[in-house]
Amino acid sequence: MKNILLVEDEAITALSLKLGLEKRGYAVENPVATGEAAIKNIEDSPPDAIIMDIRLAGPLDGIETAKIILGKYSIPIIFTSGYNDVTILDRIKNLKTEAYLHKPVSVNDICDVLDRIF
Repeated sequence: MKNILLVEDEAITALSLKLGLEKRGYAVENPVATGEAAIKNIEDSPPDAIIMDIRLAGPLDGIETAKIILGKYSIPIIFTSGYNDVTILDRIKNLKTEAYLHKPVSVNDICDVLDRIF
């Protein structure tokens, strides 16, 4: 069973994705809302993949968090965001991430990417 870390500061979205992914057979850790919590979580127990919102609570956004994580680990990251502006796309284009999914994102969309990864 593949272990997924959700980094999402919207509690309802995080819970919905967690439940949907678990129904699809993935083990999903308790979601975290900040980049700092994601980094600590990964240091303690690296997941098989990360689903990360770009806008997070706290000083680190999802893009900066991904840069830190990818600098130390080879963990697939799927970005999600309700924002679709050129600045964000420019910031992520040089990162080696698996996908950028625009919110509202469905569990099926995420699972399509996860199936491709695994």
